[in-house]
Amino acid sequence: MLDRVSTVDALFGRIPRGWSSMTYRGRRYGVSRTWAAGGRVQKLYAEELGGTDVISANLYDGDRLQPCEMPAAKVLAFVADAVADPAGPVDPGTTPEAPSPARTAG
Repeated sequence: MLDRVSTVDALFGRIPRGWSSMTYRGRRYGVSRTWAAGGRVQKLYAEELGGTDVISANLYDGDRLQPCEMPAAKVLAFVADAVADPAGPVDPGTTPEAPSPARTAG
């Protein structure tokens, strides 16, 4: 059985690197998973496409979840249940060492 630390890190690992489109509870989200501080901080930002919902959190050293102005349960439910859209990630290649991709208007 995984401990809490590796469970949270594993849940974040379900989210594709870079920017992608995902579905959560029947709604589509634009999701960005990037890194900072030499890979020690994972940043998650998800915005409902055509809606108002937002999911935002940082994960420090794989074990300390810091939601951004929302309950941790909301973030954990999203990372546990969101499903990548069949087309796959739009930008699959952001690694912990690479800068996050610039968001451009489409």
